[in-house]
Amino acid sequence: MTLAASLLSPVANAHFTLTTPAPIGTDIGGERATPCGGFDPYDRSNVTEWPVDGIDVAWDSTNATAGWELSAVLVNGTDANADTDFSSKFNLRTLYTSTVGPFCLAKVRGVAEWVGEDAVLQVRQWVGNGNYLYACSAIKFVNTEAPASTCNANPGKMFRA
Repeated sequence: MTLAASLLSPVANAHFTLTTPAPIGTDIGGERATPCGGFDPYDRSNVTEWPVDGIDVAWDSTNATAGWELSAVLVNGTDANADTDFSSKFNLRTLYTSTVGPFCLAKVRGVAEWVGEDAVLQVRQWVGNGNYLYACSAIKFVNTEAPASTCNANPGKMFRA
């Protein structure tokens, strides 16, 4: 391996898989495609109801050091021609991690003003050199009781924030 290849290897091989809530899709090769890792942000075939009091958000990452931004975006319409502005996001959480493997954030709160609206959770990982990776989940904020967190209850799904 050349010196240049070895220096770029951590960035080139870095990826993550959103596990909770269910992602719109998963494709390691397409994760760099904004806004949703190459998947249609208007896909409403698997919508997660998100109590505004919070649900767990979990992923599995191969990058030892990364920054994360969890944002909610209203979805206006059902196709790519609709007017959804991914630059106008509601920041749910921003954090940094320094470990690989499963990661879980307990009880990430929703947006009360958006109850009943179609939305997308966008998880964006930044890994250095201006590289970003993306994954999304179709969501709808609701006023139902939040489920108990499972971040510390499931083997392999560890809370580290």
